[in-house]
Amino acid sequence: MRLRERAIAIRKELRFAWVPFFGRFGRLTPVQVETIPKVLQGHNVIVASPTATGKTEAIVAPVAERLSRRGCDSLGVVYVVPTRALANDTYVRIEGPLRDMGFTTGIKHGDKPRIPTREPPNILITTPESLDSLICRRPQMFSVLQVVILDEIHLIDNTYRGDQLRVLLRRLRRLVADGSFATHLLSATLSSPGEVGRRYAEDATIVEVHGRREIDYYLLNSLDDV
Repeated sequence: MRLRERAIAIRKELRFAWVPFFGRFGRLTPVQVETIPKVLQGHNVIVASPTATGKTEAIVAPVAERLSRRGCDSLGVVYVVPTRALANDTYVRIEGPLRDMGFTTGIKHGDKPRIPTREPPNILITTPESLDSLICRRPQMFSVLQVVILDEIHLIDNTYRGDQLRVLLRRLRRLVADGSFATHLLSATLSSPGEVGRRYAEDATIVEVHGRREIDYYLLNSLDDV
């Protein structure tokens, strides 16, 4: 099946998520075409693709689609990033589409230490250190967790923070009622994605896409053409 045909099929599958996430783009990038079906099928996925290729939406959109189908009235997704700045940027990027789908998004790190615990957000963006604190103080929040997303994993893998993150994943599995959740990894560059994946997720499917997102541009004769 050609790329265009696959994209059309994916659009039909994203009944709830297509318009919020992709309505303004009109088409999918190659990494999105490769990744979205695998997430919808319930696989753990490792995505290695350059910056600005749409890999965040490639994971978050199908995750949100699955949440809509299965229902989510508590904390369903933990999105882990290595820095506060990336947490803030990710929140700005995904909060709107998720809100349009009826989900709440929260953010917790050193500069934003508080989130509602009686009614936690459906999606929480946080750092490894803040996640550690939450697991210790509010373990009951994670009882119905469905998905963990690890963004920019190459920045912390093979460091003490990567070791900490693996411990946190094991602790989360003990807290979740059925003992399991999907785990997705994102990175702009991974020399050995399979090896990295085995450290954080079981039986992960690897998606590697090279090249940057295409940009449409137009040459104008003057400002009158704007």
